[in-house]
Amino acid sequence: MAQMDDSPPRRRAGAETNDSSQRPLCALRASAMSYVSQERSFFLQSLTSTIIVFLFLSGTLTYSQTARPRATPIYEDVYFAEQGGRIVFGNAQLRLDFDAASGDWLLLGAAELPGSMIASMAPSKAIDFRVDGAWIIERHGATLIKRELSIDKTRKAVTLRLIYGVLSAAASSQTETARRPYEYELTAAYSLFPGESRVERTARLARNDRGASHSGTARRMEGFLFQLPGAAVAEPKDCVVDVPGPFFPKSFVAPETPYLSLAGRRIRFHSAPDAGFGLLAVTNKRHNRSLGSWMETAGEVAYLSSLHGGDRLTLAHQDMRAYFLSVNFAVDSDVHHVELASGGLPSLLASYRRMVERTMPPAPTPDWVREMVILEAFPSTTRAGSKGLTKTRFYKKIGFTAIYVMPHWMGGYSPIDLYRGAINRDRGRFEGTGAQSARARCACCWTW
Repeated sequence: MAQMDDSPPRRRAGAETNDSSQRPLCALRASAMSYVSQERSFFLQSLTSTIIVFLFLSGTLTYSQTARPRATPIYEDVYFAEQGGRIVFGNAQLRLDFDAASGDWLLLGAAELPGSMIASMAPSKAIDFRVDGAWIIERHGATLIKRELSIDKTRKAVTLRLIYGVLSAAASSQTETARRPYEYELTAAYSLFPGESRVERTARLARNDRGASHSGTARRMEGFLFQLPGAAVAEPKDCVVDVPGPFFPKSFVAPETPYLSLAGRRIRFHSAPDAGFGLLAVTNKRHNRSLGSWMETAGEVAYLSSLHGGDRLTLAHQDMRAYFLSVNFAVDSDVHHVELASGGLPSLLASYRRMVERTMPPAPTPDWVREMVILEAFPSTTRAGSKGLTKTRFYKKIGFTAIYVMPHWMGGYSPIDLYRGAINRDRGRFEGTGAQSARARCACCWTW
């Protein structure tokens, strides 16, 4: 019979054991340190999660709403996605969210900034158009019909177009009811540029032949309205407002006016760019960011800026137009610029200056212009209309060297014809064929 060995079994080389008596002291110490490290890591993770949940519930941490979604870029860093009933359009710097069903602009977010820089808004608060003295979307609402996305590599931009139907016409059949014809179609376009924290907005209004309730009647199209309701950079209490430009007592906003001090006020500014810049800026010095809003009009006197609101201010621009809007006719707006500048107001002003240099006439200003003493005259308020402006000897005697005649053409600021006798008859008319009369008729500036 084989003899049994009562001695403990030998441990293989490298084999582990749970018997702490067989483990060296250094191994026990390492194990203890590993356990403490794991417990500390678990504690910190739990504490961090608790803080995040608390901040989210209290409304302090909202950047998760503006974080970039999981989307494949469609052009460099510009992406587009649909998630959770939202249309998400953005790049590495900005994010825009729209309601997928209604087209409402819900969010304008930025990297490294909490929350949204605008209040959630319906189309009537973001953009509108004026016909026959009424803001149409504000009165009748709008329905999102479709959306389009395009890439312009020459311009280096991606544009999202949201197309709304406005003022549905009375349907004469079930087929027309299903098609839901609209008298107006408004296209709101949002353009983003790779790596840049700016948005360009434009609008196009078309009158639909099929939907027009009175096809033979031309409507008076009077302009567009672009707004940024609730515009602020992070917390409003940390923001200041600037409206650069000439000083006018009734509309003066001092440099770096505290944001909350303007609550409840409504301030309308002079027309731009002739009597003001039209630029409205909100700056958060803590984050060193400025949110700017203005129109690009190529030097035309074409828009009015204003701000109003309660605890959060609305930045608004009325882009003026003067058209007879017949069926199958479309009117385009100017470009609305929305830009978030790092470096505060100076960086924003530099961007505005670049826009001015790009859009204003490139020719240098003649030297004689700097020597002119100009009389600005309105034929509508001058006795005998334009004929009342022909007393050049008197004007010269009292020191004027030029007369600048404010718009006197048919169509006002949107003239029908600048060169072939399209002067408004209510303003009088320039007679004769001399060089002086031709200059006055064509250039709207009479010099001697």
